[in-house]
Amino acid sequence: MGIFDWIRRKQKEPESASEPRRAAPAPEKETAARTHEDEQPSQKRTTPICAKCNSSFTWKESYVTKTTPGWSRVSHLGLGDHRPRLFCPNCGSLVVDWHMTEDVDFNKWIWHGDNRAANLGVPLPPDPVYSAEGSFKIMPPDLRPSFYNPVLNINEMKEWEIRRTAREKARKESQDKPFNVQELTSKGDVDGLIDALHRKECNWCNSPRSNYRAVVDALVRIGVPAVESLIAAFKSAKSMKDGHTDWDQNLRGGIAETLGIIGDPRGVESLMYALVDYRPFIRIIAARALKKMDTAIIASEAGKIRAPELIVKLRNWSESDYDFEVAEAAKALLRVIPDSVL
Repeated sequence: MGIFDWIRRKQKEPESASEPRRAAPAPEKETAARTHEDEQPSQKRTTPICAKCNSSFTWKESYVTKTTPGWSRVSHLGLGDHRPRLFCPNCGSLVVDWHMTEDVDFNKWIWHGDNRAANLGVPLPPDPVYSAEGSFKIMPPDLRPSFYNPVLNINEMKEWEIRRTAREKARKESQDKPFNVQELTSKGDVDGLIDALHRKECNWCNSPRSNYRAVVDALVRIGVPAVESLIAAFKSAKSMKDGHTDWDQNLRGGIAETLGIIGDPRGVESLMYALVDYRPFIRIIAARALKKMDTAIIASEAGKIRAPELIVKLRNWSESDYDFEVAEAAKALLRVIPDSVL
């Protein structure tokens, strides 16, 4: 028998009884079920984590700043120090940065450094300009980290919050105490009169029950001796603005009007900041006050300004097509500010 006949015969023979038949493979659906059971995806995380200290927090707990000191030195965008940044509330590290290059503003957030890998799937925070009140914690200007050292001093920030809470408590308590404008005037109590501008009874709307005009007139009668206290209170009022809760608008407006009437050169800087205030009535008060002051005095004091952020705002308001008084005042200031500052 030839070799090919032998192969054909072997192919026709049944399998040996001693040779075990292979088991059928397990159904695919059972395997898939086991895989699904063992590898259930974890619930999607929405809370951000700081890549530096590995701590979790919410956006409401984080600290945000809309400007970054020093950014204007390297940026060609002409936006001053405008560059929002967001910091960890536990260690102060930069977590989220505004996506900007020296020449392009992409107008959106971007994770900073290793935070992108640590927060895969976590949504970025809301827009820092148009977000609702309470979306973040606002830090005061003096504590904003610079572009060259983007780390928030968390201990100083906590101390500032404690002091702010104490000030707000004291202000609330003082609101409940009665005050008498004539008595404060007779005593020459400048601080008492300035504090009175916080009161609801001193609303700028000049309603029949308002003491706003009486308080401003009293401070004007005291005159030059009140200027230093007025300037200090104005600077404090600026830094105490928290989000959209502006408890100090009547204070800033009253101080601006008082400084304008007194006409002391030391008040020019405060009036310049009042001119770019986000409250329209304060801008109008400052514009009219600056218009009445001596041009030489304004030129002398404006030449001392070294605040790029203020100058950028003056430029923006000088181009306003609806707030004409403010635009004219801003143009006048820009004309007397030295070119080296611009």
